[in-house]
Amino acid sequence: MAPVPMVNSLAYTGTRGFRAPVLGVYMEWLERCEQAHVSDDYGMHAMIYQFDGSSRSGSNHCMAVNCLGQTSAVHIVGFKSLWTSFMEINTRYDDYKGEAEAFDLEVVSEIIMMMKFIRH
Repeated sequence: MAPVPMVNSLAYTGTRGFRAPVLGVYMEWLERCEQAHVSDDYGMHAMIYQFDGSSRSGSNHCMAVNCLGQTSAVHIVGFKSLWTSFMEINTRYDDYKGEAEAFDLEVVSEIIMMMKFIRH
């Protein structure tokens, strides 16, 4: 439930359905949405982390990040599948956002690093 300070939007609808995403939304979305996985400008596998575009025309501008932390702008073919899957997952979490105490992303990162250290 760690808040992710990312703004995604669509022309004509704005941010409705995209408000206040949490880490679990992104994790589930990246697991389920094929269009969220792309090859970036460097020829590496990358994942979409931000998007905006038109629900009508499909025109879009998305940002992706690869495993080295390099970001690049990408265009998604099949944009509707990308934004509808994110919206569906994000709105399903709405009732739980703010209900429980959540770590921030920095704390989540520290926990993951500690878990890696403990395993080795």
